[in-house]
Amino acid sequence: CGSRKSDGTVNSSGLVYRPVTCAAVRPEGEWSYLLGVDFGIRDACAYVVIGWRKHDRTAYVIESMKENDKTVTHSAEVVKAYQARFPLSRIIGDLGGMGAAFGVEFQRRHGIPIEAAEKVNKLGFIALMNGAIERGELVVLERSNRALLKEMQELPWSDATRQKESAGFDNHLTDALLYSWRAAWAFLQEPLPTQLTAPEDIIRAQTDAHWKQYAEEQHQRRNDDYD
Repeated sequence: CGSRKSDGTVNSSGLVYRPVTCAAVRPEGEWSYLLGVDFGIRDACAYVVIGWRKHDRTAYVIESMKENDKTVTHSAEVVKAYQARFPLSRIIGDLGGMGAAFGVEFQRRHGIPIEAAEKVNKLGFIALMNGAIERGELVVLERSNRALLKEMQELPWSDATRQKESAGFDNHLTDALLYSWRAAWAFLQEPLPTQLTAPEDIIRAQTDAHWKQYAEEQHQRRNDDYD
């Protein structure tokens, strides 16, 4: 899943997104999902389903797709199909500009609850998502996200200042990914407590718990003395 030039060599120095970790299958677990949508009328409409597991801070890109020259009603049907397959907790869309018509149609005619994507400080969130990619906290399921991976492997900065994506390259799926990743709650997950098996570790944990309880009781006793 590294970023590659046309000759096949790896190159990510001038690209917007870092090389991302890929996985073949979705791991087992208790999953939550949301959908990010980048609407387009002249451009493609792009959809990204992102998911995360309980006790796992990693966000997984489950699947994605983009389509050209589709109507608002068709896009609503696509979203309904995703709703039927995934228990989506939220649907996030780009409701600015031409996307506003999609938002109105979705809610009034189709009863689809859609939230406006957070678009402030795009550069800052690209940097944050790249950090998550480098830490392995964003993983892409390879077989169901080939078009997204192609965008990530090809989208360059416009110049050395890295303030703007280069024109002429598709960024519809990467934008939908950014919307959904910003809204995902994987970062709130707490890992499962480590299961202690060695006797010395169990004794140490019990001792620490005893002294912690003792300190709390002494602190409470001192407070009571002041009352």
